[in-house]
Amino acid sequence: MNDRANWDMKFLGKVRSDGNISLVNEGKNIRFYIDIISQPPENLPEDALKYLTSFSADLENWGFIDDISLNEEERRKLLLEFLEPHFIMFKIKFKRTEEERSYYNAYDLELIIKQSGDDNRFYSVPFIKTFKGNTEDTLEKLFNNEYIQGNISISKEVDDYPSFLLVGEYEHMSTEKSNLNKVADKLYVFGPVKKIDYSERFGYKFITATEQTYYKEIEKSDLGEYYYSKDRVMFITEKIDNNILDSIKINGITMKINDVKQKIEDISENEFLDCFKEVALSRNLSYKASDLINFHTAMKTQGFVILAGLSGTGKSQIVQCYHESLNKFANKPNRNYPNVKSKLLFVPVRPFWQDDSDLLGYLDSSQGIYRPGDSGLVDFIKESNDNPDECYIVCLDEMNLAKVEHYFSQFLSVLEREAKDRVIHLYNEKLNGRVYNQNDYHPTLTLGENLLFVGTVNLDESTFQFSDKVLDRANVITLDLSPFEDIRKSIENYKAKIIEEKQNKDEDKQKKDSNEGETVVEALQTYNKMKSMKKSSNNDVLSAEEVEILWNINLEMQNANKQIGVGYRIIVQIENYIANLPNTDFLDRRVAFDLQITQRIFTKLRGSQGQLGNLIGKFVGGEYDQGSLYKLLTESELISDFTLAKNKLKILAKELEEYGHTI
Repeated sequence: MNDRANWDMKFLGKVRSDGNISLVNEGKNIRFYIDIISQPPENLPEDALKYLTSFSADLENWGFIDDISLNEEERRKLLLEFLEPHFIMFKIKFKRTEEERSYYNAYDLELIIKQSGDDNRFYSVPFIKTFKGNTEDTLEKLFNNEYIQGNISISKEVDDYPSFLLVGEYEHMSTEKSNLNKVADKLYVFGPVKKIDYSERFGYKFITATEQTYYKEIEKSDLGEYYYSKDRVMFITEKIDNNILDSIKINGITMKINDVKQKIEDISENEFLDCFKEVALSRNLSYKASDLINFHTAMKTQGFVILAGLSGTGKSQIVQCYHESLNKFANKPNRNYPNVKSKLLFVPVRPFWQDDSDLLGYLDSSQGIYRPGDSGLVDFIKESNDNPDECYIVCLDEMNLAKVEHYFSQFLSVLEREAKDRVIHLYNEKLNGRVYNQNDYHPTLTLGENLLFVGTVNLDESTFQFSDKVLDRANVITLDLSPFEDIRKSIENYKAKIIEEKQNKDEDKQKKDSNEGETVVEALQTYNKMKSMKKSSNNDVLSAEEVEILWNINLEMQNANKQIGVGYRIIVQIENYIANLPNTDFLDRRVAFDLQITQRIFTKLRGSQGQLGNLIGKFVGGEYDQGSLYKLLTESELISDFTLAKNKLKILAKELEEYGHTI
């Protein structure tokens, strides 16, 4: 855990009457312990439940007066008498001192009178305020699984989700203090919730199972014993939580989903893709829209992408454009903001690299010093750990000039692990204390989720093929050349647009000159911006037909060669890719599924004519004789036309004819 951490969510608790209530700060303050009686999130340490404290000074706004002229026993007694009739709503902050002492303190306290003396366990439920005439729009957003903006003080963890939401409708807005804690004129319950997704930019998304989602109007009396926080959270008992959940499943009403309405996160992502395209055009580069979307989707879901294609198709340039686009778009609130947030490191791969010491460096045991590699990668990774909210992109240029499985072995092993387990080793930890620069270079190095890897490759006789260990972990994207006339036209249109925009800016300049200068606003961090474009995926994104064809492809490959096939890891990654497709007209689901079979599965089709001929197909007298995979794709054209996958099979069949094996 960091030396400082906050749980920016509301808890419900009560004073621990038999706890250690003591004077602190030279007797100026009283420290007391709090027992949490609401369901805590999974990431709250056990020590927080045992040693959570607060102070009498935090109660002054709630009417408690600590008379320091009284003796210690009298002061403690008065504090208990004040707190006993109340429950406390609060947030938690953690601090570790230089002496390694840890503290968990409650802050942002709210006091509320207990409704009963029962020993209940409470659950927190998000409470969404709406006003008469807007309730239907709010419910429609919830049914559409759209983001709900505004502060709701619940856990941001994906798996710490509430059973349902409460929607409170008010007749009119009131700022009178007496009405601030009024629950609502009408109450609705919405659910069941299956998962949550939090974005700093957009708020909370409460994910539900589309065909089993309901809402229902309820009475305030249905809530039983409840406690309402100013931070849009309501605490209800475990029993009532279960009762309401059962009630909406049995008597709830469903609502037709609006498939046409564009969601706020889709609008933002499309703006980023426009920015990506414009940055490329500003460099006199023109990529197919589908290639830009494919690359972006792979980057935000995979973190390891391989770019293939002819020399001159812009493999390295697209990485530079993506990096520049992240900075430009993250700085959108103030385009003139001077800092470049996202970082990019190009690492030219050398043919003589044999192991990861060529990339990372090595321990000079004779001198007792760690010598980082000339690539600069170690320092780049260290910097990425110091700035977890920014994107750090590593581009391994011509990465297959040496064997990737050798020099990149540690990375391949850890990149798909949980974030806390993504650790590589620079040298033996047992040597800690004997390495001169160990404070600068620790034995281990963590790879943060904000660290992304891209490799560019050429496929010719001077390079090495990829093993399945590499292919199982990466999207292999082949960039296509657009027709030259289309490229020239796109660049000309972009330049004309820039000239027009400059003229419009010049016309507005006089108006702006008379106003005060633009306030420089801190830009949203680049990795947070990327995370806001990510969508969570369950095991329900792929249809039964899509799963079936993937299984059948696996069977056909296994029948041809037991050493090749489709592992479940690839299915999960394909599902994540499909779930994260931007909502655009340039790359639909049918084409995306075709792309994934081409990029994730058919790249593994390597072998001889004897092994793969019946699987891939053959050219006989210049005519293509379909193999079992081609026939399988043709039988499944309700899912996709599989134009790209079929073309890939024909290319592989041509290689078998010319070389006797695939290359």
